[in-house]
Amino acid sequence: MVVPIAVAMGLRTRRQTQIMEQMPGMAESLARAARTGRNVAHSFRAVAADTPAPLGDELRLVVRRTEMGMDLGTAVRDLTERTGVTTLTMFSSAVGVHQDTGGDLIQVLERLATAVRDRLHFVNRMRAATVASRLGAIMMLVVPPLVVLFFTMSREKYVADLLGSFWGRPSLGLAVTLQIVGGLIVFRILRRSARF
Repeated sequence: MVVPIAVAMGLRTRRQTQIMEQMPGMAESLARAARTGRNVAHSFRAVAADTPAPLGDELRLVVRRTEMGMDLGTAVRDLTERTGVTTLTMFSSAVGVHQDTGGDLIQVLERLATAVRDRLHFVNRMRAATVASRLGAIMMLVVPPLVVLFFTMSREKYVADLLGSFWGRPSLGLAVTLQIVGGLIVFRILRRSARF
């Protein structure tokens, strides 16, 4: 039952990482397109067509919304909710503010690209620095079931003797409960450290 959830979480994290890595190039492409004299909507349409998936799919959805009559600032507003990448809030805010009040969008996009690159660099350095801690946390989750499996394989009646004793059942129940609670805490910490 846990495997499909773990696979879905892994695919979601990989997709968010790909979107985050595509953001600097997309922002710079949009700034270059806007610098040629096109308006923001036409520049956005050109960049959305050239950006590969998964970020390109989200941008093309925004373009379809604008073709149905929605203004660009409103169309990009829920990018963060759809993708789960919080850094897209800066991009949607920049586009929305430009649509409402104007301003130098090209400079904002170039600074956004630089900021996202710096953030990616920081996240990669943080992951490299904490790899030992994360592996240690994963080992704490993996070793107890392996120990139980080893004793079960080495002694046929190990589980039966454990469950048949007075202290065996409560001890096993407490161990399983603490293992689940510890696993939830570890996964929450790992998820927070992987968030963009």
